[in-house]
Amino acid sequence: MAKYAGRLRLDPGDARKELEAAILHAQRLAEIAVQRAWDQSHLLAEAIEASAPNPDADRRRAALRSAAIKDLQDHWWVQWRDGARWVDLDPSLPDAVPGRSITQVRLKAEPRDMDTPAGDSLWRASHHELTVRIVVEQLTKGELAEKEVVKLHLRPSRHIGETIELRHVPLNWPPEPLDMSATTDGKKRLRKTILQQHKWLPVLRVGERSAAQSTFDCSGNVYEPFHNGDRADATAEAPEPQTFSGELTAEWIECEIRAPGQRSRKFRRPIFDLLAQLPQFAEEIAILAVFSTAFSS
Repeated sequence: MAKYAGRLRLDPGDARKELEAAILHAQRLAEIAVQRAWDQSHLLAEAIEASAPNPDADRRRAALRSAAIKDLQDHWWVQWRDGARWVDLDPSLPDAVPGRSITQVRLKAEPRDMDTPAGDSLWRASHHELTVRIVVEQLTKGELAEKEVVKLHLRPSRHIGETIELRHVPLNWPPEPLDMSATTDGKKRLRKTILQQHKWLPVLRVGERSAAQSTFDCSGNVYEPFHNGDRADATAEAPEPQTFSGELTAEWIECEIRAPGQRSRKFRRPIFDLLAQLPQFAEEIAILAVFSTAFSS
């Protein structure tokens, strides 16, 4: 580079920069050419494939066309109330103006109509729904059985910003406040009171709304009904258990989500699960259950 720069009376540093810039530009042009060749070869291959008889491709195109027509038939738009008349606001047309829509109205629903049968059908077709269940598991004579204790159906769009809480109300909790001062052995008193609890009322709370259904005890027995309309009533008298033959082994929160046009999805989250948390004792529990069954027989 210095030799040629001296012969041409150029600055070697400037000449080197110009050469490097030319090399980078050539590399960039080569990359563009390779990318264009790649893109255009795919386009040419697709054009050749489209022109040749291909039953599978024809079926795929027909299926896509049918799906597109179906999507267009499920057409929604809003209306604006201008005095005594409703004005269409349909943005589907390229030259859309207020008062024009691409089709005629077949079904109309207002927010206040959502609790009617027609509104409910419309809501299910266009909104998410959530069902929350609280399920307990009981082990009795070697067999596991699941029992639903609370079920709450929600439409999430109506509860934006609200908290969903699960509470367990102990039914044998003393009505008077516990004295937790050090002079009265408050910690011992609290521990004793907690260990005396054998029956609970699970309550699901969404915003200001509470729902309760059944109570359950530490043996896994479920007592129902236990509710007062849609409000939890923790002071009501629950029926006494008939037997204490089982063991409470698990409790789960189960959620089922239904989205428009999709299959429902269901999943669980454990509150506690003794058999899952202590798999090393699963065999011993099963043996004890068999002996218990044989003894009771």
